[in-house]
Amino acid sequence: MNSRAPHSPARRRAAWGAVQVGRAAAVAVGVALAALLLVRLLPGDAVDSRPGGNEGTPIPPRAAAEARAALGLDRPFPAQAIAWAGKAARGDLGYSLADGRPVTRRIAERIPATLLLQGAALSLALGLAVPLGTLLAWRAGSRVDRAARVVLLACFALPGFWVAVLLQGWFAVRWGWLPMQGMSTAAGAGPAGGGVGLDVARHLLLPAVCLALPQIAYVARFARAAVLEVLGDETVRTARAKGLSNGAVLRRHALSQALAPLLTLTGMALPALVGGSILIESIFSWPGLGRLFHDAVQQRDYPVIQALMLLAGGATVAGNLLANRLSTALDPRTADPPR
Repeated sequence: MNSRAPHSPARRRAAWGAVQVGRAAAVAVGVALAALLLVRLLPGDAVDSRPGGNEGTPIPPRAAAEARAALGLDRPFPAQAIAWAGKAARGDLGYSLADGRPVTRRIAERIPATLLLQGAALSLALGLAVPLGTLLAWRAGSRVDRAARVVLLACFALPGFWVAVLLQGWFAVRWGWLPMQGMSTAAGAGPAGGGVGLDVARHLLLPAVCLALPQIAYVARFARAAVLEVLGDETVRTARAKGLSNGAVLRRHALSQALAPLLTLTGMALPALVGGSILIESIFSWPGLGRLFHDAVQQRDYPVIQALMLLAGGATVAGNLLANRLSTALDPRTADPPR
C-alpha cells in the first residue's frame, strides 16, 4: 500500500497527535478562564483589594470608577476574556495589577523555586512509592502488607495543612532541627557550616515531604495493584517455572510490564502536585508560583491568576501527553489512535 495514502497508519497517528495537542491547548486556556470566572465571583476586585480599598479609608466612588476603567475592569467579563485570550495567543500576558510589572517577569522570578520543590517532591514520591508498592505486591496478604496499606490510606487521607503544621511543630519548634519557613536563612542566622546548598536543602525538606506524602500513598497503592496484576500473568508463571529467581522475575517481567501504567499515573499526579503546592508554599512561605497564586487571589490580580492557571493547565496536559508517549513507547499496542 502507498505510504502516503490518506488513511495510512503514519498519517492517522500524526493527525491524532495534532488533535491531542489542540485539545491540550484548549484545555489550558479553558482552565485559565474558568479560574478567573471563579475568582470574579468572590466579593471585591483589584481596586477594593488595594490599600485604602476594603480596609482603612474608603476610596471615593468616582476615584474607584476611574481606577476600574483604567484597569479595564469596567468591561463585561466575556469581552475581557476574549481580549485576554487574543493577547495570550501572541505571548502577551499583560501586566500585574498589584505592582504594574510584566506578568511574565513575576512568574519567571518564581519558577526556579517551584521547580525545585516539585522536582524534589516527585523524586521523593516515585523513589519511595514504586519500591514500596513492589514489595507489598510481593508480600501480598501478609501482615506487613495489611498494615502498610492502612498506613498508606491514612497518609493519603490526612489534610495537607494539618500535616504541615504538625511537622513544623515537631521539627522546627519543639526540636529545632529544621527551619520553619522560607527558602534560605538570613545572613548570619543559619548553620555555621554547609554553605548555601545545605541551607536550601534544610528549608526544602519539610515542604517536599508534605507535598510528596499523599502522592507516595497513592502511587504505592497503584504500583502494588499493577505489579500484583502482572505477577498473575502467564509469562510470569512461566518464568517462575523455568527457575528464575524472585529478583529476576521482578526486574525482567513484573516491573517492566507495570512501568507503562505507572508512567501514565505519574503524568496524572502532576495536577495534585500543582494544586498542593499552593497550600504548601503558603504555609512554609516558599517563594514559588503557589505562593504567588495565593497572593494574587488575595489581591484580585487577575492577569497573574490567568497566567498562572494557563501555565498550570499547560504543564498538566503536557505531563499527561508525555506520559502517554512514554507509555506508547513501552507498549506499542496503545499507539494506534481511535478510528
